[in-house]
Amino acid sequence: MNIKFILLTFFFSGLLQDLFAYPISPRPLRKLIGESEIIVVADVTKIEKVVIDDHWVNSKAILVVKDILQGYLDTNIIHVYFSPGMICPKPAKYCDSTMVIAFLDKRKNKDGYSTHALSYGSKTLDRKGINLYKKRITEMQTIHKIKNEQKRRSKNVEWFIKCAKHPQTRWEGIYELAPLGNFILYYDHNKKTFAGNYPLNQNQKSELRKILFSINYLDNSDVLLVDIVKKNNDTELINFLIKYLKNSGTKRIWLANSLMKRIALFTERDDLKLIVNKMDNIDSCVDDLEKEMKKFIKEFINKI
Repeated sequence: MNIKFILLTFFFSGLLQDLFAYPISPRPLRKLIGESEIIVVADVTKIEKVVIDDHWVNSKAILVVKDILQGYLDTNIIHVYFSPGMICPKPAKYCDSTMVIAFLDKRKNKDGYSTHALSYGSKTLDRKGINLYKKRITEMQTIHKIKNEQKRRSKNVEWFIKCAKHPQTRWEGIYELAPLGNFILYYDHNKKTFAGNYPLNQNQKSELRKILFSINYLDNSDVLLVDIVKKNNDTELINFLIKYLKNSGTKRIWLANSLMKRIALFTERDDLKLIVNKMDNIDSCVDDLEKEMKKFIKEFINKI
């Protein structure tokens, strides 16, 4: 597979910027909780420029802490240093007059705090989203305390499914349930920690399947659910993917490419696999790459 093509496709869709924070390992919520020193709910009251120090840090966010979910602070006003101009990996995000859940670490030998895992560790949310994340965080903190490994893994899976039920927390759950062969794991350096190493029972797969079929607008990350719930000769799933691809057309190139790959694989049609292969091997230096990609999407749709 043309890795250059894949990365360009990510940039077209915004997925590389909005989801994976390449090239650091993705940090779903379970890992953030286990790794971060401090977790707070806070209002971002001001963003200030600072003299560049280590790792190109040139800004700080002034946070007024409303709730401490993990760790200890001796003040309710803290400074979080970050680099908003960073491109790769994607930086933590703090904006004036917003509310965040921030996963923080004390800066070594310096004042203030840094955001754990960059963009993964700062979540700008509305009040409903804050309350939802607080519940999931409290639940996972309890699960982390379970000493029996088998019981803890079982509780993890139950928690992942609970996360998957809500759009705001869906990725936090399905990322860790995704099959190990999924491309998303290419960037994860800790694959052995995935719950995906352990099979789901039939009731759990059925529950996740209902979640997938209830989604009216697929996010790019929602496609991971397809890989989790697929069956052999899965006509119902194939029809769902075909219908969605036809409805979305060429509007979302990465999503279309992702759906095409799965439709071609699940139907075992060589003609569809050929189109996908041609799309994957488009010369990345072509004058109008997006136009070329859309041409293959239309050809694929016309054949299904």
